[in-house]
Amino acid sequence: MFDFLGKMNDIKSKMEETKQKLEQAEIHAISSNGKIQVTVNGNRKLLDVKVDDDFYAHASKNELVETLKEAINEAANKSDVIMKEQMKSATAGLLPNIPGLNMD
Repeated sequence: MFDFLGKMNDIKSKMEETKQKLEQAEIHAISSNGKIQVTVNGNRKLLDVKVDDDFYAHASKNELVETLKEAINEAANKSDVIMKEQMKSATAGLLPNIPGLNMD
């Protein structure tokens, strides 16, 4: 019983450490046309948006919005991958192999 509680404390500690690492991580994504770059942290918080001046001046509102959504979604997807990798690494050897609890 105490071994289990110790492992739970280890998991909690590792998860907090991982959360802090993810908060500090910066993930960049660029739209497919290269006109918008966004930066998010490992917890998917939007940190920065850079828009090409010429694109901003000449793009339609719809084109600007769609390009922005594309870049944000790409950054969020990258963040998700990094988050899963970090969580899997943090819990390696600490969680039992429970069916249905897949960290992949």
